[in-house]
Amino acid sequence: MWMPSKSGAVTGAASRRVNASQLGDILRRRDNEGRFTETIARAAAMPGLSANGQAASFWDSELALGLHAAPIAGTMSSAAEVPLASPVTYVYAANKSLPAIIDGIRRGRTALSASVDGPFIAFGASVPGRRNAMAGDTIPTGTETTFAASVKGGEGMKLELLRDGRSIAVVSIDRARQTHYFKETPLDYAAYRAQVIGAVTTPGFGPVDVLAMSGVIYATPGAVSEAASLADSHPSTSSKANAP
Repeated sequence: MWMPSKSGAVTGAASRRVNASQLGDILRRRDNEGRFTETIARAAAMPGLSANGQAASFWDSELALGLHAAPIAGTMSSAAEVPLASPVTYVYAANKSLPAIIDGIRRGRTALSASVDGPFIAFGASVPGRRNAMAGDTIPTGTETTFAASVKGGEGMKLELLRDGRSIAVVSIDRARQTHYFKETPLDYAAYRAQVIGAVTTPGFGPVDVLAMSGVIYATPGAVSEAASLADSHPSTSSKANAP
């Protein structure tokens, strides 16, 4: 069942259920400026993007509206001439048991890579007087925060930091293991994430090739951080999948 909210998001407390016969009409709705009102429809209408790029745009739009959702990879092909990808979802978990891995996914502690040999990114944040935050955690607004993105295997690529899906910093990666720090004071709700990008190798797949993606850190007014230290968890490979 499709559940659009009053804000145009597909989830949330204000959502209402609709049946399949109503779905087409809802997805075709436009505002006074001719733009689609549903985030999934806007993403699907973006030209020059692959399905992965459109999915990432949809995800970022939902994050900006307040959704908390971990990135989990998946791969598919509807044409025999298009091979399946072999990406990976990493999960920070207390141990390598199935319950612990599922709990890590529910907490948003995931990171994606294009393959087992692709770059790996760990994303965290430090707020004065609080424990370090990692993907899936919330941090308070109004306090200067140091975001840290550590990349392994990304030499020759670029690291991009995003706020609500918009790029706010891009730096070059010139070592096999490299950590970059970004300082910002969130003033309102915001969803922060990082990704490793490279030059486009296939036309029509978007402006960049996304090779790794972190989970999300949420800046929330009045948040009381219950963040866990990166040292408290261990990354486990939970599935081979394609970035959203």
